[in-house]
Amino acid sequence: MIHALVRELTINGIAPSYIEQVSDTLTYIGFCKPGTKTDNDSKWCIKKVEQIGAITQTTFAEGSTSFNLQWSQRTNYGYTFRI
Repeated sequence: MIHALVRELTINGIAPSYIEQVSDTLTYIGFCKPGTKTDNDSKWCIKKVEQIGAITQTTFAEGSTSFNLQWSQRTNYGYTFRI
């Protein structure tokens, strides 16, 4: 269910580049700036979607929608609601 919903979302007009469904309850969504060449470029915005019971929670890496993170580091960031 989560996977189908996230395809329609954008951040600043940019559609998701990566959608990683880790489990039935956890999905990471990566948005990158045009011209991004690798997962290690600091040009990503990363969203985490978790299903917690009946609640679907959306948080952002480092609490930010800025495009300054690395997709390759997505599991190492702290996730909070948008600051």
